Amino acid sequence: MNENQGKNLVELRLGKVLENSEELVQALGGLPLVLAQAGSYINQTKIDVIGYMSLYRETWSALFESDISFPLKDYPGRSILTTWTLSYEAVQTKCPDTAQMLQLWSYLDHADLWYGLLTPLLSDETTLETELPEWYTQVVSSPTTFNVTIRVLIYSLAEPQSTPLAYLVHPVVHQWCYHKIVEDRNVIVQLELIVLGSALPQQRDQNYSLVERRLLPHCNHLHKVTKDMPAANLEEYSSNNLLLHSYNMLGILHSDQGQLNEAEEMYQRALKRYEKVWGPEHTSTLSTINNLGLLYSDQSKLKEAEEMCQRALKGKEEAWGPEHTSTLDTVNNLGNLYKNQGKLKEAEEMYQRALKRYKKAHEPDHPNTVIIARDLECLQTKKCLFQRD
Repeated sequence: MNENQGKNLVELRLGKVLENSEELVQALGGLPLVLAQAGSYINQTKIDVIGYMSLYRETWSALFESDISFPLKDYPGRSILTTWTLSYEAVQTKCPDTAQMLQLWSYLDHADLWYGLLTPLLSDETTLETELPEWYTQVVSSPTTFNVTIRVLIYSLAEPQSTPLAYLVHPVVHQWCYHKIVEDRNVIVQLELIVLGSALPQQRDQNYSLVERRLLPHCNHLHKVTKDMPAANLEEYSSNNLLLHSYNMLGILHSDQGQLNEAEEMYQRALKRYEKVWGPEHTSTLSTINNLGLLYSDQSKLKEAEEMCQRALKGKEEAWGPEHTSTLDTVNNLGNLYKNQGKLKEAEEMYQRALKRYKKAHEPDHPNTVIIARDLECLQTKKCLFQRD
């Protein structure tokens, strides 16, 4: 970027002409991201160019004397790191809660941090106030508080989007945040998981698909940066109800989006911890087993799917009884599985069993009753065709 372009970029951030801007552009090498960070810092602090350059040189010297090494590329002279460090230290001083939120953000996707992503956790019935950091409950307590807190990041660390109460951060700055500022990664990962798990609405919610698609980039990023983290690092949180619930909910999200391997990983994590904390017969354990059975069926792992569905059915019959709708759902799932395996006799038995009990529990025109009656009719037609052949 030449001198005039660099000068225009800085003054665009400031919204006014800046005295000695040519010196700033030359000193920072005309690099766009570095100039954007510098311009935002000057705009927020009202410091002049001479004062900023003095701070820049002091920070630059301190970074080199510390011999800090990072796994990310930088421009020659560590100009990104220097301007970023200045901005972050200003944020830390002005609003420690904002610095904490930036740490949380470093494990999410760099784009689309919105208020509605963070609020469901506060209204979750299983949330205990003591389980959440004080800074989190404070930042998310109202839209105004959230907006005021995040706008501190306008030191070029974040920018508002056109969508209300939504922000994004430059991907390079986002990577620096991830590698530089996270103090306790295990605590942050735990908080990320329960935030995302709580943000996924019930499937009957009219905005379910929209929210799910919006959550997916955040879930994918968290999965990417934590896939090599030893599972034992989160073992101390295995009794956290919110964390157990989140694993299961994130498994549902990945499954809905066709990311079956990621879904299996989430379900397996949930199942392992449910069995340890609540036991193999607990209803939450059985629901996760049922979800795994459906997932294995989608993956064409029919043997494993049958084992899971049979295990879920046995547990649900003991926990809820043979007439419970959840039990009947699993009976129907087994019917679908047997049909896919070509076990038409066993499939027909499951469909008939489910249909009989659905009719007893619901009206004849109930959706579940209609669907199973249709599936049974299709199966019987298929059986007749095979017998003719």
